[in-house]
Amino acid sequence: MTTHAPLVQLTNVSKTFIDGEQQHSVLDKISLTLDQKIGQTVALMGASGSGKSTLLNVIAGFEKHDSNQDPVTAPKPPKSTLTLLGQNTINWQDKHWSLFRQQSLGVIFQQFNLLTPLNVKDNIAFPLRLNHQNWNSWCEHLSHSLGLSSLLERHVNSLSGGQQQRVAIARALAHKPPLILADEPTGNLDQAASLEVMQLLCTLAGEHNTAILMVTHSIECANFMQQRWHIKEGKIHE
Repeated sequence: MTTHAPLVQLTNVSKTFIDGEQQHSVLDKISLTLDQKIGQTVALMGASGSGKSTLLNVIAGFEKHDSNQDPVTAPKPPKSTLTLLGQNTINWQDKHWSLFRQQSLGVIFQQFNLLTPLNVKDNIAFPLRLNHQNWNSWCEHLSHSLGLSSLLERHVNSLSGGQQQRVAIARALAHKPPLILADEPTGNLDQAASLEVMQLLCTLAGEHNTAILMVTHSIECANFMQQRWHIKEGKIHE
């Protein structure tokens, strides 16, 4: 009998920032599991500075958790693990993290982070090119569903905020990643556009059981997720 490995599993993961002689604990022995098999979707909520974005950055490999810190700055790291796709990341080097982000992760930022020299189609296709893939029927479906079909040749800096966020969602989903990390994905949109974007994101992600971990301050946006987790004083409360 085969066992099912969680998509994301953190066990006793902490994150401390060093500022001179000061240490600031942001994450405190966090344990959580995200399961792609059921397309688990979670809203991560909490006050500003509570560690929400730091947690996303640790999962994405943009920040190292304490057990992966240099021994000079973390001489006695806690016994902790970050497991992605069934693999312990403790010995991952930059190339491993790059491959994970390239093949298995979609990230949606509050500030969109689109490639402004490129048009809409090339922005959406960017993760495909990294994976040596071409524009395909799934990209056509994403473009149609997100109302971008008539905008593919437009430069992204000529689009409205709502349109740019739709491009960001299409780009994040283009390579069919098992995991989406979204940091305030509707933070720059009005309420009507936010709800529309959330509906589209959840519908499209659900077509491939894509798991979503989304940081948000919006109760309305959180209601689109299956679960809500709250982070307070560096700890997760489900």
